[in-house]
Formats: sequence, structure tokens, C-alpha cells
Amino acid sequence: MRATAVLLWFFGALLGQPVFGQEIRERRLEFPGGSLRAAKTLAMEAIEAFEIDDARAVLTRQQHSPAGITNRYRLERAGLPSDEQLLVIRTTDGRAWSVTNAERGIQFDTAEIQSPLQSLAEVLDHLGLYADDETVKASVERIVSRRVDGQYRLYHSVVVRSSNETLEATMQFLVAARNGEVAQERSLRFEADGLGDVFDPNPVQTSGVVYSDDDDSNAAIPASQYFTRTLQGLDGSGFLTGPYASTAPTAYRTYQPGLVFQFQRADAAFEEVMAYYHIDEFQRYLQSLGFDDANNRQQELDVHGIPWDNSYYDTSDRRLYFGDGGVDDAEDADIILHEYGHSLHDDISGIGDLWSENGALSEGFGDYLAASRFQDALVGEWDATSYVMHDPPYLRRADGNKHYPEDKTGESHDDGEIWAAALWDLNQDLGAAAADTLILQSMFFQTPASGFQTAAATILLADQVLNGGANIPVIEGVFVSRGILEPTTSYANTTVELSARETKPQPGESFTLDLEAGLENAGGLYVLLPAPAIGSTVLPGTELHFDVTAQWTSFLGSVPGLIGNLDGSGTASVAFTLPPGAPVGARLYAQYVTIVGNQFNAMSNLVPLRVQGY
Repeated sequence: MRATAVLLWFFGALLGQPVFGQEIRERRLEFPGGSLRAAKTLAMEAIEAFEIDDARAVLTRQQHSPAGITNRYRLERAGLPSDEQLLVIRTTDGRAWSVTNAERGIQFDTAEIQSPLQSLAEVLDHLGLYADDETVKASVERIVSRRVDGQYRLYHSVVVRSSNETLEATMQFLVAARNGEVAQERSLRFEADGLGDVFDPNPVQTSGVVYSDDDDSNAAIPASQYFTRTLQGLDGSGFLTGPYASTAPTAYRTYQPGLVFQFQRADAAFEEVMAYYHIDEFQRYLQSLGFDDANNRQQELDVHGIPWDNSYYDTSDRRLYFGDGGVDDAEDADIILHEYGHSLHDDISGIGDLWSENGALSEGFGDYLAASRFQDALVGEWDATSYVMHDPPYLRRADGNKHYPEDKTGESHDDGEIWAAALWDLNQDLGAAAADTLILQSMFFQTPASGFQTAAATILLADQVLNGGANIPVIEGVFVSRGILEPTTSYANTTVELSARETKPQPGESFTLDLEAGLENAGGLYVLLPAPAIGSTVLPGTELHFDVTAQWTSFLGSVPGLIGNLDGSGTASVAFTLPPGAPVGARLYAQYVTIVGNQFNAMSNLVPLRVQGY
């Protein structure tokens, strides 16, 4: 087995375009005729092809997504389970390929492991139940946790179904196989809906007013900023527990047997309602997009788990922890969805090293989820009122100007702003649901080793599988503009050069584009266009139609400088004035075509221009 990572050209052949490689433990493997053989057979062939020594593949999960099926195998070495992954993927267009993030030198903590039956006995004793009771059914299996301190901790998963006076419930427990400690428990029964009052998403965004926290007082926020929402899927226990969220880890959690959870922010229960509602609602939104297997589990929430102003997702116990410093973090749905984004990322593809590009992908993805769901590029406006001085306040924004790789610092939150901005660009070009679908689908093609360029390539792949590649020009344009990908040969070899990359005009301001189309286009008609995206319009002076972003359609043919003729050397210098009514924050991809005999003769690369709004 090769001990070092290989330089990858991941997904390049699938898309017919180069994707610039990176040092990651991941490699694409194409299976000739793979669609005709069993996934297990393909997994064994992948182990041999990847030269993974002393390992066998055990199918742990089959994930169905709109693009096809991802068979996710766990590798076992020397009879012990590992969380190394081997993916065997079949897309709906009949292709089969694999990815692995296997490593060498794995250590296992196998000392003093108790039997699964002993763990089962401890759970029954904890519940006050007896194994010989006919109303009690139980099962137990060994699973492996994530790596802790360089070793893998083994747990037993115990499921108990009880229907007697002592306990009427179906419960799942994770029991540490080494010392019998119950690490996690959750209900598997769900019965009823309730009502709760929430911010949706936060009072700064819904009112436009920058309120003060005022030491968590009710008087700080008017009643108009509270919204009554249905709390779906509660298990009927009186606690905030349902199929997709539970506040069980929260100390002194609220108990409302009537399932009416109407509190204001001075009550600690308010943050419980916020966290339950927004995570449950978002998981249901994911399923409405066709993703029934993306973190489809009960997300455990410690809503007041940190006394200072910070929140996080813990990969060891897969819980979310929210802080109470300043504005309580769980009062801001942007913060809630950002942290849930980490959990979602971890569930679909796994999160890599926090300081790697994969860690930055996770941070940027979390910011993007909040921005997309509430269609506001400012993330954490309410939370940020406690620690920022600018107006409006925000923790981070998804519409920033960072460019890869020169703006990369190695700090995951900072670098995540590069990724969040690229995803937000897609969102604004394609629409929220279409962009969310492509971004989520792409994660089924990634591993914890994936970086920016691989992740961008998987979004292109997702569009190829789901939409036949209809959005590839726009997607590629986004990642080219952010520096993550280079233009491919899908465009003609003519160029448009913007006078400076950082030119970001205000509406009504002018800037210059230099057009260079070569002698073969000397004297030809040129037309400057927004990039292909949504809608269709007739090119001025022709019978040709061209797809354009809907928000720019009204400007085509009405802005000075959009139409003209190249000079004798095939060049032109165009003074372009941005329309005074141009939507602030929108992007215009300037692109030009030359037309000869009512036919396209050349098409330029995309040049991104952002309307400056701040």
C-alpha cells in the first residue's frame, strides 16, 4: 500500500474537464461494467485497487439521494471495526465509482471490553426492567465510535421496547463497552404536535431594528417579534422530544404535558423551543427536497450547555451545544442552523480536520444554510448585537468578496467565508431550492478529506446527474470567479478582461471592459450579456435567443455599451455603466458573443462583476 496520499484529478473524467488536484486521501476509481455487478463485489475490487492491506468492507449504510445510491462501507482490520469509509456509488445514469479515505496505523482500544449482554443487563437495571418480562423486548449490537485521543472507543447499541406500567416506551441507548457508562439515550416513539412561540429567524431580521439584549429581559423585544409555530412530531412525553430533535441533554428542561410551549426570552425554556422548532423544521425541509437520508435522526440539543458566548457541534457525541453569553445563542435561528450544518455535514460525508479545507467547507456550509433558509446574507444579526460595533450587526456574511487562494488564512471560519460566498452566489443565480439540492447532493460524493476544489467538482457532478448539466455554465462561473476552479474548454478561447478583479461598482457607476476576440472577429458585432442562467431573451438585432439571469433581463439592450462592433484587430474598449436600478448584492457575469450571419461565432469566458452594496 502506498503510505502517502496521491495527487488526485477527482471527478475530472466524469465531467470532461480538469479539476485541479490537492493532497488528500481520496481517489476516484471507475469500474468498467460496474452497473452489472453487485455493490459488495465492487467494494472488494476497490479494496484491491486502492491497495488497502488487511481490510474487509462491511456495508453500514445505503444512502438514497436524487442522484442515485451511495453504499457506505466501514473497513474492518484484524476483525476490529474502523470508521474508515469506502464509498461505492451508483448514479442514476448508470455509472459506478468508489472513493476511500482509508489510513494506516489505526489503533483500537480493546482493553477490558465487556460483553454486549452485560451492557444490555445494565440498561435494563437502569430502567428498572427485567429480561424475563414478556412485555420487554431488547436487542444489542456492537458499534464503533469516532476516534478519541488517537484510539477508537467501542460502544454497544441497546434498543429496548417496553409496554408495561414501569415504562411504556421504545428507547435506544449507547453504552460504553469498556466501563458500561450510558453515553446516550433517546426515545424512538413519536406521537403528537404542540405549539410554541419563537423568533423566526431573529428579531433584528424580522423588524429591521437593532435591539439590545438588556440582560435577557422580556421588555427588550416587543411581543410583535414572537411568532406562534406548530411543534411537529413531539413524542407526547411533555418534553421537547421528537423524531428529528430532542432537548434531553439540557439541564432543568421544560415539561409541558399539554404540549403548549409559549414562553418569552427571559424564561430558559424559550431557547429550547427555538432550537427544537428550527431544527425539526429544517430537517422536514430537507426531506421535501428529496433527501430522506440526510441526518434523518434525533438531533440531541444542550440548549444551555455553555455559560459563555459560543456554540458548537461535538463529533464525539453528535450533540449540539449552545452558549448563554451575551444574547443566548439559541435565540438566533441563524446560529442554530449554522451548528446544525456541522451535524448535517458530519452525517452525510463526515467532517475532516478542523484546520483543513474540509473544516472550512463545514464552517462555510453552516453559514450558507442560515443565509439560504432565511434568504438573508447576514448571519447572526441578533447574536452579534452583543459583540460587534458596525451597523447592521452580523457574525459573518455570506456575500463577501474573498477570493481563493490568496485570501485563504488557514483558519476555518475565515476560510469558510470563501466557500459560503460561492454557495450564496449559486443560491442567488439558481434559486434557493435548486442550489440547496445541488449542494446537499454533492456532499454524498465527498469524504472527510475533500477540499474546496473537490467539493466544487462534486457540485458540477451533482448537476450533471440531476439536471443533465443544464446549470454547469453558471456553476462553473461561480467557482471560476471565486478562484476555486479554472475555466474549461467548454468556452471558446476568446477572452474578456476586466480592468481590475476587485472592481465592484455601485449602481450608476461606470467601469471598463476590454474585449479581445482576435483578428478572425475583426469588425464583428459584439453583444455583452449576463451569463446563462434563468429565462430567455432575444439578442438585440438578431433572431437568436439567449438564456440570461432573470433579474438582469430588463437591462439587456437598454444599457449603453452593451452592443457594438469590434475594431480592425478584433478588440474593443467598452465603458459600461451599471443601471441605477441594478439590484444591490446581485452579480452580473459579463460575457460577450460575436455574431456573423445571424450565428454565434465566438463566446467569451465569464467575467464576474458584483454590484457593491456595502
